[in-house]
This record gives sequence, structure tokens and C-alpha cells, in this order.
Amino acid sequence: MKTKSIILAAAVIAVITLSSAIVYANCGFCGFGKKGKESAKTHEAKINTAGLAVLIAAKTPLTMLDARSGKYDDGKRIPGAKSLSAASTDDEVKAMLPDKSALIVTYCQNLECPASPQLAEKLKKMGYKNVVEYVQ
Repeated sequence: MKTKSIILAAAVIAVITLSSAIVYANCGFCGFGKKGKESAKTHEAKINTAGLAVLIAAKTPLTMLDARSGKYDDGKRIPGAKSLSAASTDDEVKAMLPDKSALIVTYCQNLECPASPQLAEKLKKMGYKNVVEYVQ
């Protein structure tokens, strides 16, 4: 049983790493992978649907945050996701996310939506260590 858990954890890490590499290589916002001037360290960590599915299947503890707000928030969320926008106060964020080392996955409507990257950046600046953007 312990060996299966270790193998599954290694698979999750591999999927996250691969997902991140794919997203970084195709970054249309800064040209990373095209101009060769950016490094992956300047980007937030990203995960795609397959990577997120592996985390969920492995029952990895994580908090999903829907970053949409105002007229863009239709109330439809990924099951278990909570609503939190980048405009939230630091106190609201701390109340919802007391553990700064927990895995946090942010998302919004689509790749053009700036809400998820803005929320992820805010969380990083507040000292949250494991923030990943879900790019569907």
C-alpha cells in the first residue's frame, strides 16, 4: 500500500511538471518559449485538466478557488470550489485560507480571463507557497 502511494505521488508530480512545461512552452502572454528571454520562474505554476484530474483521483488535499466576480460570476463552480476574488481583503483571504502551505488551485472562465492569474499573484504576495492556476 505504501509503495502504491509513493508511485501515485510520483505520477502526480510528473503530471504537474509536464503540464507546467506544456503551458510555459506555449505562453502567449509573454512569449516564453518563443523568444527565450523568460524563465519558468517568472510564471505562476499551472495545471491542465488531466493534471487536476490526477490530483482529485488521488484525493490530494487542495482548495479550489473560483476567481470570477461581479457579472462574470454565474455561480456555477467546480464541485467543492469556493469563491474568492483578487479584490478580497487580506483578512477575507486569511479567514478562508489559514494554512499558507496548503495546495491552492485558482481558476476562472477561460485563458483570456485575468481573474485567476490576479488571484494567484495576490496569494503568492501574501506568502502562500503552493498556488497553482488551473488552465482549462
